[in-house]
Amino acid sequence: MKAAVMRGTQQIAVEDVPTPEPGPDQVLVKIRYSAICGSDVHRFQYGMINPGSVMGHEFIGEVVQAGVSVT
Repeated sequence: MKAAVMRGTQQIAVEDVPTPEPGPDQVLVKIRYSAICGSDVHRFQYGMINPGSVMGHEFIGEVVQAGVSVT
């Protein structure tokens, strides 16, 4: 899958990363649309996130896999 990965202050790279397997109480969501919020911009500008972290937390998508305990 593709992910926006923080590589340093004001450095983001779109990279291929392994698709995660959801745990028993988790779901895997295929992202359809994503937004940029103020906290994303702040972290990008001032390097307030560890290099290698995947950016983004506001999105719309569909559940494509569910863990065994998800109802």
